[in-house]
Amino acid sequence: MESPELNFYAVGGAGYLENPTSDLMALFMGAEPQAPRWLAKALLSCLANRGLAEGIIVESVDWDGVTAEREVAQTDQESDSVKRLDLVISDGDFVLGIENKVYATARGNPFHVYDRLLAERAAGGPIIKCVLRPTDRTSDVPLGWPVVTYPDLVKTALDLLGQEFVRAPVSKWHFFYREFLNHLESLANPESGTIMSDAAFSFALKNFHALSQAADLLGEFKSQLEHDATARVRERLSAMTLEGSVALTSKQQVWRSLNQHVVEIYPASWGKYSKVVLAYGEDETDEDHALYFYVLGYISFGTEKQSIEEIKQRFYADTKNEVSSWRTHSDPADNLFEEGRSTKYLGISGMPKDATLSGALQALEDLAAWMQQFVFTPAQ
Repeated sequence: MESPELNFYAVGGAGYLENPTSDLMALFMGAEPQAPRWLAKALLSCLANRGLAEGIIVESVDWDGVTAEREVAQTDQESDSVKRLDLVISDGDFVLGIENKVYATARGNPFHVYDRLLAERAAGGPIIKCVLRPTDRTSDVPLGWPVVTYPDLVKTALDLLGQEFVRAPVSKWHFFYREFLNHLESLANPESGTIMSDAAFSFALKNFHALSQAADLLGEFKSQLEHDATARVRERLSAMTLEGSVALTSKQQVWRSLNQHVVEIYPASWGKYSKVVLAYGEDETDEDHALYFYVLGYISFGTEKQSIEEIKQRFYADTKNEVSSWRTHSDPADNLFEEGRSTKYLGISGMPKDATLSGALQALEDLAAWMQQFVFTPAQ
């Protein structure tokens, strides 16, 4: 039998696991502003070709405005527990829900909870949903959740990739994306290659219960952190307004390129894209791998109520102030930056002076209050 084409994702890590694969899918579906949304376009095209994307004209979608979220939480009202859908893709109008299954069964997945999540997110817009997996197995999937196989997705993706070569200069993303498509193809043909090392399989077999509990505990930790961060920001901003409690939304993301987890909080009065962010990751220089934290604010150009230059100057001055709860990064370029494709941002960031979680949450709410006062409130 012919050996599968070698690819970095299979060789360099546990690419057969659902979470790493879903993280990489998210990368090419809108999780990172600077990465192309080619895989999202390919998947939506797959569904549209089968008549499963009613209300969507693929060619009319503003792909620069498409975002991808990972592990989107929704409470199961029957069990009062939090369930998570692998991927939610949206452009602000349509919502596409994706459950990715590499080799696991979907029989235990709470699709009724996912349906409620998507209905809430859609707010009347088109809802599309599917299960992505290597094969066309449908026996464990409910009606209304069509299966899209990796080979079908890869075929459509490759057909569309030629158009992208014409539209834009060749970049690193073309090569990364092509490698990932090779990886998806290899997952659909496990008999032609090694899926998991013997040592890794043996470890998982012996420690299955502990691994399962650890995964559940990690999910609960991330949900609690999102809840606490959101509550702190809501309470602080509510105290600054005459209307009382402020409306805001939040979501979790994984910034794979930085190996960091983030909680993003969007106050409704700041517009659709402006946000305050709590980022955290493992300190690899610490023998206990303790968590480090930092905070960021993203100001979507056009939503600010004061001049950008005044905002920059004040942030520099206030960050150096001894009473500030955050300090500058070691790299000055991380303190103030501009980025974005269709949506341009001014980014501001700082490290909490108190490096504990408590200190990070204080810095987060202080930064949110600073942005409310000096960015989203007109100068007196």
